[in-house]
Amino acid sequence: MVRGCFAVITSVGLLWLGLGCADAASAPEQLPSAGSGGAPLGEAPVDACERGALTVVPERVTDVVDHLNTLPKPLSLDCVLTSLPRPLALNATRSILSAQPAVGQRSPRVFVMYDKLILSVALAGMGQHLLEFGELRPEARTLKAEIAFPVTSELTHAAPFEQVMFQEGQTSCAFCHAREIRDESIDFTDAFVSVAYRPTERQAQVTIAEMAAELAQCDPGAEPERCAMLQSLFARGMPIARDFPADFITFQ
Repeated sequence: MVRGCFAVITSVGLLWLGLGCADAASAPEQLPSAGSGGAPLGEAPVDACERGALTVVPERVTDVVDHLNTLPKPLSLDCVLTSLPRPLALNATRSILSAQPAVGQRSPRVFVMYDKLILSVALAGMGQHLLEFGELRPEARTLKAEIAFPVTSELTHAAPFEQVMFQEGQTSCAFCHAREIRDESIDFTDAFVSVAYRPTERQAQVTIAEMAAELAQCDPGAEPERCAMLQSLFARGMPIARDFPADFITFQ
């Protein structure tokens, strides 16, 4: 299966595969309970994912790879999200123009924001088993990479960059992200940087409060993966809202 932007072109036509979202509203002060069978928000059971939590904020794709290699296998994406440094700074969108398209407001595409690294996940549908990376570079560009889940064995540093390759010298991201060039600072494999996008004003946001409400209503018996993903975003503390870099352009 061809990963990334090219795969979505075949099914939804012209698309946005950007890193961006409109401003999110503040989260509620009272933490609602999770749906049937779930734990209260922020009080997920202490397990291997929490015991192995990363304490240093990741700055590079390889930092995340090193962290994943310390976690138990087979490794699920919700386990990884649970183990990331808190508080999680999030932005979410209902946009379907993506390699990780949202499935309505109830299952948005969610971005985890760090100063030098942006991660994205989909709560359901196409792309829900992918963790996508945008490692920030000057001039509103990002280094692109991706990991497919579950992860069943140790990953090499090259694996996330190999995952997005479409052909020699080109990634699948290049079908949407302009001006793709090789990142010469990566000397262990071919890796590429390209323009980073943010959504237009027409692409509606999903707030942290709205995601908390979805978790409260989620039924693990009916949607176990979606509920686990939602729970992982709120485990170990309430997330906070964060904007995308203002210099990211919109997809035209």
